[in-house]
Amino acid sequence: KNFVLITTRKKIFAKAQVFVDTYPVKEIKYYNDNPQVIRKGQLIELYFLNDETEFMFESKNEARNFLGIALNLLTNKTTFERTFLKGSYKLKNTISMVDKTLGVDTVGITKGAIKNGLLGKTTNVIGKGIKVIGKFIGKK
Repeated sequence: KNFVLITTRKKIFAKAQVFVDTYPVKEIKYYNDNPQVIRKGQLIELYFLNDETEFMFESKNEARNFLGIALNLLTNKTTFERTFLKGSYKLKNTISMVDKTLGVDTVGITKGAIKNGLLGKTTNVIGKGIKVIGKFIGKK
């Protein structure tokens, strides 16, 4: 698999010239399992194992579309899988850590707050938080 970039250049009073550049996908550099294809506005930077290149698109939208397609090709994951699912796993792990540390059910409290109103549940969380802090400083 390769990235193939076809560009045309036209000078005044001259025929348009067509250029075809091929970039091997196998040569893309990875950092922390992320392919090093970076977009800065309309500019795309490709980092290879032994080289790097950059090229400019006519619009940010074209550059964004290229980046999405390139990352789909390199990671075999859709944009949804790369961004939303990764973020949801981080959120789930954070909630679990808070629940274990404070001894509360964050999701249950949030559901209750939405269903029954905020005041009663907030007071319950504050009470549990004070009990947990008391345990740390040696009070009951």
